[in-house]
Amino acid sequence: VNIAPSSHTKQAFDSKYLLMTKFCNCDFKGNTILKETRNITEYISSGVFLATTATVYFCGTIQFIGNWNTALYLSSSTAIFDTNSSVLFEGNRGLVGGALVLYGFSAIFVNTDSTFNFTNNSASAHGGAIYYYSYDQHNYFPSALCFIQYNGNASVHTKDRNINLYFNDNEANVGRAIFASSLHPCLRACDGEGQNLTHALECQATYHYNTSDISTMGTELLPKNLSPTPPGKKFLIDFTTKDELGHPVKGEYVILPARNYPFQYFISNTKSTFKLYGKENSNGSITIQTADSLYSNQFRIHYELGACPPGFHNIDNTSCVCHTATNIECDKTTMIAYVLAGYWVGYLDMHNYTTCDFPSKDCAFYTSLCPNSHCHYQNMAALPKYELPTEGVLEHFMCGKNRIGILCRDCVDGTAFQYHAINFTCGDT
Repeated sequence: VNIAPSSHTKQAFDSKYLLMTKFCNCDFKGNTILKETRNITEYISSGVFLATTATVYFCGTIQFIGNWNTALYLSSSTAIFDTNSSVLFEGNRGLVGGALVLYGFSAIFVNTDSTFNFTNNSASAHGGAIYYYSYDQHNYFPSALCFIQYNGNASVHTKDRNINLYFNDNEANVGRAIFASSLHPCLRACDGEGQNLTHALECQATYHYNTSDISTMGTELLPKNLSPTPPGKKFLIDFTTKDELGHPVKGEYVILPARNYPFQYFISNTKSTFKLYGKENSNGSITIQTADSLYSNQFRIHYELGACPPGFHNIDNTSCVCHTATNIECDKTTMIAYVLAGYWVGYLDMHNYTTCDFPSKDCAFYTSLCPNSHCHYQNMAALPKYELPTEGVLEHFMCGKNRIGILCRDCVDGTAFQYHAINFTCGDT
């Protein structure tokens, strides 16, 4: 360990300058920041090697092996590795970032002819080898720095720098090799070299990893829109969050409460059951927030309330309720209605005395006894009751062959009443 004056800080602070701490050819092995109480292991701190708002230098061969609760922890700090460095992070563990954690304005600066090996490191949550989050407890502003940067002549092409980072057999719940709050700062640091976020790190050094082992914070929540749903009907949403690279991100979600929110929800991990309330054919949005101890994000999902299915009506502009007619039975959970045999149901325009395909301001649900043989329920077998369809034209379901209209009284186009036939069936003209 070499502690010497730093020429940069000496010029800035005159006689009151900071020291430059340099570690060369050092091993950090088997260190643990844990406390055991009644056979329960607790993490009491983070970072076997911890730097806060400081700069530390490394040179030669550096090894972090078998350390518990993160080997190297930087909080708005900088670690600079000299040329010809050989660095090994092996078998380190932590809550996040088993090998390396960087918070806030932290960065690792690497130089030419250097090798970094991250092998068999693990994290309970995010970032098996490296965890980077752009905020820290000392400031309220996110860093716009790339967390790993080249410290030499920028004109030297990446392939000629001979800087290699190897990632093997690292494990974490999210981001087996690397978890970063965002890769966009690294993409900007590429100065035109990086083609996309997948290769955002590779303009600084040469990385050897599987891109599926990198994750960022979730930036997209699916679905963005919900299919039209009748007011008050229970339905399931299976949330999927994707990160900047399009990888699925595991997580839990909460619904942000708001005054007079027109819905109920029952949430369990990524799958949530909702009931939306309101006026038919209205719309709105739900605000969803990821629930995570390390970070959270908000998303908005847009929804549309559809029409009540046949047999239900939106009488109070809140929920679809079963029609009061004695010949209608309803399943409130599935919102399926049944009509007793021998009855006609449909939507009736009381102004023009015609049928409608769906309910509206002028079209109300109506039911009555059906004349003999007019209602055949799509020629289904005789049953005591029939399930009303939730899609399609209702009168097509209700009426017998070639019949249509109120009480199936009319013949379809191209047919006419057969007055000589029993029950005046409709046949070819």
